[in-house]
Amino acid sequence: WGWFEQDAEDPFMTACAVDGLSECARLGFRVDEVALRRGRARLLAMAGAEQDSNRLAHEVYVLVRSRSALDSPALESTAPSAASDKPAEQAADGDGPLLDRLIASSEGLSSCALALTALAAHHAGRPEVRSLAANLASAISGDHWTTPNWYYKWDDVSIETTAYAIRDRLIERWMKTMRTYYRTDAKRVYYLSLEFLTGRL
Repeated sequence: WGWFEQDAEDPFMTACAVDGLSECARLGFRVDEVALRRGRARLLAMAGAEQDSNRLAHEVYVLVRSRSALDSPALESTAPSAASDKPAEQAADGDGPLLDRLIASSEGLSSCALALTALAAHHAGRPEVRSLAANLASAISGDHWTTPNWYYKWDDVSIETTAYAIRDRLIERWMKTMRTYYRTDAKRVYYLSLEFLTGRL
């Protein structure tokens, strides 16, 4: 995928697309299996050629995290040749060496890339996740993490860095809770406070 329809492929946009497709599959929405598998295969190839470790962190994070979506019942094949797509098959578990390379260079990563690497290590069940998390905790700036000019020069991703740093503990558990609510049809109570709207009713 590229930024626009006629653009050349871009690893960042390809990672975003693969991440979006895999997240939809995990949540139970129907996703084209061919598009997801071929997208992962192409992302794996681009990640293998990536020279910037901070960018590689995002690509590896998406590759590792999207593994679980490959077994989702929401995937539907739209092509009879999907089962024999060799590049896609190789991409299913080909991100291990890339994660090894990323962990080995973790000392020089930005906070955002370090957070992504820690998340990738967690999803891959790697023991290095503890040391990565400890390094991330020591990089905190007050009550948040900062990463100025991470991917594009105009991009200050301090908010995104902090979100990634707490994502595993907050978002994953929240999603599991919401799935349980929907599955069990649990009753929920919503509270609306009007204290800040005094005089405006």
